[in-house]
Amino acid sequence: QAGNIGIHYTRSKDKKTTWVFLSDFPEEKITLPGFAFTNQSIVTMPGSNKRLSWKRKGDQVEMTVPAGMKQLTNYVWVLKVKQP
Repeated sequence: QAGNIGIHYTRSKDKKTTWVFLSDFPEEKITLPGFAFTNQSIVTMPGSNKRLSWKRKGDQVEMTVPAGMKQLTNYVWVLKVKQP
């Protein structure tokens, strides 16, 4: 986890979608627990069609959210982790 960013999670009942809520925009790489990620996981931010790249580091996942995505909201940034 980068800095003091608050990170919260929720998962759909079918466990195919995990929502990651970031209370502050990550200005650098963030590290997330890898529980919701498989090799086929697709990570997006609602409001953008762009897929975010990520890589597994042990039992965690590391990613960088592009700076241009900061303008999508002023309050909470949401990542959608979709399983096939």
